[in-house]
Amino acid sequence: MPQFAHLNAAYEGNTSDVRFMPAVWNVTPDGTLPGFRTFYKYSKRTLVPIIRSSEMYLLAAELSKDLTTAFGHLNKVRIARGLVALPVGTAATLATEIRKEYVREFFGEGQLFYYYKRLYIKTITDGSAANTTTNITMTPAKYVVPIPDDELSVHRP
Repeated sequence: MPQFAHLNAAYEGNTSDVRFMPAVWNVTPDGTLPGFRTFYKYSKRTLVPIIRSSEMYLLAAELSKDLTTAFGHLNKVRIARGLVALPVGTAATLATEIRKEYVREFFGEGQLFYYYKRLYIKTITDGSAANTTTNITMTPAKYVVPIPDDELSVHRP
């Protein structure tokens, strides 16, 4: 199985998606990890956005009561990323497509964890597994981020 199995699965083989371009994911320039893609999304920036317009569109799609409006918000993200617009479908299709966009948009970032936590997604893909079919069953305890040891040594709760 190729080293990029999870990355390729997230983008469903769609190389026209701008989030899959070499400016974001590339092989190491020094050649130390041949065959591995490295995350370069923020390598030349000193600032990381708190929230992006794409996340706001995905939230608007998720919260819209009307499916036509919801798919409109979702399609703004898809079109901006070089993907084709989806036809208006069912609520279940909308939820599935929003989840796929969250995975693609926030791959390599901690933001995806908070999406899963907010919706209490009970099964997520195991990113450390060699294949893309191994899952982790999430529990409420797994969604609690531990207090860092440095914080505990100074501030005992």
